[in-house]
Amino acid sequence: MKPALIPCLSATICLLALSATSLAYADDMSNVQKPNQPVQQKKAPHKKHVASTKRQRQLAARAEGNAQIVAQAPAAPIDRLADLPAALPTFGQGFNDLPRHFLDPNDKTPLTFHGITVYGIVDIAAAYETHGAPLSTTWSPGINSIMAKQSYHTIFSAVPNNLSDSQVGIKVKEEVLPGWSVVAVTQTMFDPNSLRLEDNRRSLMVNNGVSAINQVSGADSAKDGQPFQNLYAGISSPIYGTLTYGRQNNLALDGIKAYDPMGASQTFSPIGLSGTAGGLGDTDTTRLSQAIEYKVAYGPVHAAGLYNFGARGAEDNNSYQVDVGAEYAGFSFDAIGGHTKDAVGAASLSGAPVAGISNIGSGLLNGTVSDNTGYMLLAKYTTGAFKFFGAYEDLIYANPSTPMTAGAFIEGNYVLNVVNNGYAVSSGSNGGGYNGKHVNLFWTGVKYAATSKLDLTVAFYHFDQNNYQGSDGASVSTACGSANYNGFYSGALQKNTAACHGSENVISGVVDYRFTPRFDVFGGVTWSDFNGGMASGYLSAGAETAGQFQPTVGMRYQF
Repeated sequence: MKPALIPCLSATICLLALSATSLAYADDMSNVQKPNQPVQQKKAPHKKHVASTKRQRQLAARAEGNAQIVAQAPAAPIDRLADLPAALPTFGQGFNDLPRHFLDPNDKTPLTFHGITVYGIVDIAAAYETHGAPLSTTWSPGINSIMAKQSYHTIFSAVPNNLSDSQVGIKVKEEVLPGWSVVAVTQTMFDPNSLRLEDNRRSLMVNNGVSAINQVSGADSAKDGQPFQNLYAGISSPIYGTLTYGRQNNLALDGIKAYDPMGASQTFSPIGLSGTAGGLGDTDTTRLSQAIEYKVAYGPVHAAGLYNFGARGAEDNNSYQVDVGAEYAGFSFDAIGGHTKDAVGAASLSGAPVAGISNIGSGLLNGTVSDNTGYMLLAKYTTGAFKFFGAYEDLIYANPSTPMTAGAFIEGNYVLNVVNNGYAVSSGSNGGGYNGKHVNLFWTGVKYAATSKLDLTVAFYHFDQNNYQGSDGASVSTACGSANYNGFYSGALQKNTAACHGSENVISGVVDYRFTPRFDVFGGVTWSDFNGGMASGYLSAGAETAGQFQPTVGMRYQF
């Protein structure tokens, strides 16, 4: 019986297998046009179907894996007041599809892998100036988009770093304990024209001993040839806040990046071009090399504090800043205040080097040293496609608490040749008394998102400097005309000296179109003029008449 049963069972199994196979092929039979075609041809549609099913399963598995990567990827260590433009995408998928990151015009994913994000910006344009100076290959903006003392010639030039500084960097955020992450940032800024590191004080050194009419563009800055403009690390918790130490932006500069309608553009914004506002008095304090910073948020309220350690008698001896703000129902508000000891405003040498200074090869510059105090009130309101901005700032200058002497080193390994300890212009070779220099700033503007890809922005900026001519306790000199002590007076404005009352006005407009999330083109115009003491030493008569116009068109790529 058993031997006879085996063939029967085998036959039954074969019939069942053939039946199952026939059912599995049932969907493919409708594609068979010739019932009598060879068996090999009948199997071809089945092979195609199996391959397609396998491919669909692979794609589904890959999609599920990518979703898990996105869900598990840590957020980048970008604080509420970020260095990078707000248009940069949310951090997510990372290196899992590197070719798509660069080739897909609609891709928004950053280059992130295990909490490490590589990013970069290249920004370049062409501009025409009615009153300008030749291009500098080390100064980050290239040319003076806002009128400067050496502005005299008509200029047409390639212009770097317009809406953003060209840069490459790395951001790190990796969870090491539940709810606690290690964060770090490195950032290197460069000139896309020359591919050199930004070294703005070198632009001043190039102009040493050169008459103003023959000088290239340039000005002081905190970006002075350092390999990293930001280099800091720390720990972060969504509950307890973020604590970092190293070279990093001060709170005022972060505030300007968030509340300037032009996003601190060096071409279309005077508070982006000049670090006076962001440094709460001097540009060299916009970035601090030995700073410890703490930021925390609770619901709609946020706060931050910063302290910079410094050596006695050195540039930026020490400084501190505090920020308190809130965000609610489309409104955003911040109040920032701070104080800096021994801030240095550097300038080109107007005469021969002082005898006896060592390390002349490091680069000599003149400098004015002061203790600075500043306050900022910042606000913006978002409704629909519109963002409205408004801000006020008061800067107060005093003689330095620790006067510096010729031969002192300053940021960028430069050496002070002649030192003016204070802004007074009366008695003493080192400045003598001080009459209380104040600079008030006001700016406002609006940004309109005309479409998902097109932004239109207009802005107005006003600076007003008081009359601080004279020495401590003395009456204000009549060289500036009729004025009250420390007064912001109206009437005839004269530019006899830099200590007289004066003002600066800037109006700008920009059209920015994003072809892709990473590539945009822009065009705009900036108009500026200076009056009174703030125009002292300016070459161009236009400083107090027609002012300077600068139309600019350019492009920017971000990754």
